Amino acid sequence: MKNYFYYYVLRKTIVQFLDAFNDIKIARYNPDTGTFVKYVNVPLKLWAKEKAWLWINESANGFGGKFDEVLPMISAEMTSIVYDSQRQTNPYQSMTLNTSSSAASASIDAGTVQKVLTPVPYNIAFSLRIWALYMVDIDQILEQILPYFSPTIQLKVNIPQLNCTFDVKVVFEAATPEIESEYPDEERRIVKWTLDFQVQTWMFKPVTTATLAKTIFINEYTDDAQFAARDTSSTFTSGASAGEAKALRGVYPWLDEDGEKIYNYELYTAHGKI
Repeated sequence: MKNYFYYYVLRKTIVQFLDAFNDIKIARYNPDTGTFVKYVNVPLKLWAKEKAWLWINESANGFGGKFDEVLPMISAEMTSIVYDSQRQTNPYQSMTLNTSSSAASASIDAGTVQKVLTPVPYNIAFSLRIWALYMVDIDQILEQILPYFSPTIQLKVNIPQLNCTFDVKVVFEAATPEIESEYPDEERRIVKWTLDFQVQTWMFKPVTTATLAKTIFINEYTDDAQFAARDTSSTFTSGASAGEAKALRGVYPWLDEDGEKIYNYELYTAHGKI
């Protein structure tokens, strides 16, 4: 069974995306004098289109059929999650986690380090729907959204479990009106627009523990004679390379059952060469 891991990446990506459309307001004016009356907050809901439509009608019925008490409103729906091969880098390259904490430093001292493989790129498609009774409300909402996209914005997602923060690109794709030409007499006309976005995020694999190398063999010799002559080198002339000289040295790892060299050896350790 695989080890359980969960970094809240998907949830945090959705929250950061929705936060970009929070605190949108529209202005209300007196229809007779044209003077400013008040600002109205535009609520934001993470709902499918059908559920948003049901909420609008039920809420309006609670206000005696007054749709202007619940509109305008913005609803967001996640429509798909697709792997993005164009942003994929080497999937076998690993990243070492930050070692600033005391626990991580203790792990380094013990000869291990925490690593995670390169994250996997995914694109999340969102449909943002604007519901309003008047086109002037739609205009005000669009003008508080579109100027920030040219056609992208950058969001930051923090993953404390990995002690890292990464950028998420939000790409604006299109804004499309949903116009219905006919309405039943008993229904109220509602103006709808759909804004499509692509959110480019990353998914992380589980953390693994890697063992650090403590000792490195820098030279290996097969007998005492080679060890005694370790500061010398042999040269040869390559006809293909027009007299290029190269140093040669025979190298064979003959070890005993404890991992030590059968003959004399040189090691590189934290204290230098022995």
